[in-house]
Amino acid sequence: MSAAATGAAAMLFGLGVDGVVLVYVAHRLALADGLAVSESVAALGGPSTSMLLGMLTTAATFYGLVFVDFPSLHQLGLLIGHSMVVCGLLTLVLVPALLPRRRPRGAIRKLTWPSLAAWIVRRRTGVIVISGIATIVLGAASLRLRVDPSLERMRSTTPGALYEESVRKTFGLPGEVYVWLEQGQSIEPLLEENEAVVDRIRRELPALTIDAASALLPSLVTQQRSLARIRSEAPSAQTAQAALARAAAAAGFRPDTLGPFQERLPQLLDPNQRLIFDDYGAHGLGDVIGRFVSRSPQGWTLATYAFPSGVTEARALEGIIAASGASGHLTGLALVNQELAARFVPQFLRGLTIGSVVVILMIASTFRAWRLSVLAVVPTIAGLIWAAGLLALAAVPLDLFALFAVVTFVGIGIDYGIHVVHRYRDHGHAESAVAELAPVIVVAGLITMAGYGTLVMSSYPPLRSIGLVSAVSVVTLVAASVLLLPALLLGGRAR
Repeated sequence: MSAAATGAAAMLFGLGVDGVVLVYVAHRLALADGLAVSESVAALGGPSTSMLLGMLTTAATFYGLVFVDFPSLHQLGLLIGHSMVVCGLLTLVLVPALLPRRRPRGAIRKLTWPSLAAWIVRRRTGVIVISGIATIVLGAASLRLRVDPSLERMRSTTPGALYEESVRKTFGLPGEVYVWLEQGQSIEPLLEENEAVVDRIRRELPALTIDAASALLPSLVTQQRSLARIRSEAPSAQTAQAALARAAAAAGFRPDTLGPFQERLPQLLDPNQRLIFDDYGAHGLGDVIGRFVSRSPQGWTLATYAFPSGVTEARALEGIIAASGASGHLTGLALVNQELAARFVPQFLRGLTIGSVVVILMIASTFRAWRLSVLAVVPTIAGLIWAAGLLALAAVPLDLFALFAVVTFVGIGIDYGIHVVHRYRDHGHAESAVAELAPVIVVAGLITMAGYGTLVMSSYPPLRSIGLVSAVSVVTLVAASVLLLPALLLGGRAR
């Protein structure tokens, strides 16, 4: 599995804790109302139904990611989708089984907030108006939210990584690397094409640094031209050796200092010698040629490396290779980032939409009332709009990890809404529902924030991004669930 999928699996803690808190608090509330232990467990039917529906809708949200073309999102959808189904079933069975068999001694304090419910009743209109204004204003601000799915955002900013970057800049080492890959069954056509394109690149972009495969292994056509020039212009090996000996003596070299080179001169000036791929391996230079030319049972692969100094030079390089009609393809981190930017967000929204549609259908089939079904998703919609607006105003960009976190908080927001609406439908009383569930939602939110919020201090940008998005999203989702949703529920009947 990818690092992104396995790292995001930590989201299960924040997703699964809500159901456990909900069922346990419902048990304590039943005991506080005077029920026996066995009766309190039997009374968990309603909260358990709400819990299980919340887990399954969260699973459906993530299962929507299975329909995208990105392996990390596909794996994340399967991993957390399956896990939420298992988590819901285990919570349904294990939490009641692990409850104490004896009633606690002394009075049991009710975990309710009747004062919050009364405050919402008194200020219902104000809560709805302020929430509406906040949604409009922050919704407009959210249009400025920047999504940066590039791999550059995944780079570490540890002292070691920063030092490496400073060394690169100090010594002028190349940064962005573009690789032009050519593949074919025969090597000669590939080398000839490589030479033609590289020659054009060097004419049109003379400042571009380029390491070509054909520079180490010229085509036979090029070698023939060089050999013809050697035959017509180069002296014989004996003449060259004698001239070299005279020049060495005149320069004051000791006798035989240049002897090894003199011994190679016959080979260097041999007009019948050819350079082939296997020669590099035979002379212990297989690792040198291996970076540029590779042979496999499927054929040959040539790699040519270019180091553009900026965006303009990179675009010109892309244009030359495209206009040449050459085979193969150009790749590199910058091009991968461009493809991610073009494809990731639409794919992500596609998966999220599919999951959301399934969630809405599940909620509608459970509540069988359009008003309650709509209200159950209000905290998610409003909370995420508020969070997006706040992040945009703070100029916090969303990277790949942050987008994964968004899916998590869609699931968390749906859970909050379902719990409140389900309790409201069972009791038929909005004040009672918010008094009982507000502390549950706040406690669950604080636990989630305690887990994710610590990531804000991380030196690794993706984890820091998750921490920021999580902290903001938890606050807005909790606020929408315990303030806006109860205020809207007060305006209607449970059925």
